Amino acid sequence: MQPGQPGDAGCGAVLLHAAVLAAALFFAFRIVPDRTAAFLKGEIRVELWKGTLDLIYDMPFGAGAATFENAYIPYKTTGYFMSSHAAIRTTHPHNEFLYLAAALGIPAFLAFLVWSIIPAVSAVKEYDAGKMNRNRLLLLLSLCVLFSGGMLDL
Repeated sequence: MQPGQPGDAGCGAVLLHAAVLAAALFFAFRIVPDRTAAFLKGEIRVELWKGTLDLIYDMPFGAGAATFENAYIPYKTTGYFMSSHAAIRTTHPHNEFLYLAAALGIPAFLAFLVWSIIPAVSAVKEYDAGKMNRNRLLLLLSLCVLFSGGMLDL
């Protein structure tokens, strides 16, 4: 394969995204750890995620599609109640991945991941084979980024 051909961009794009993510994590936890810790200390999502992980551990096949609020009540952590952002009702853990696993179970969550990842992987392969133009690939990968951000509810 010649330099500048479509196959080069697929691997390069993945490596570039991985490097940017690694640099951001390094910066957050090594360069400014005090600011990161202060941000996470005031962030209620961390407490929501802890309780939701405990719920998933105890109910790996899910609590039910419309029952997260009731199932989550015994899993609220002490840190949750110490937060100034604590709500009386908790209907969602502010993370779609955890919500799917808690409400529908780990098997449904894994099926959702496979259903979500396969199109992105096949698009990169199609681009590497020279069957997809760069604009279409960038559009698809941009949608994947938006989808991922929405899934983490940030």
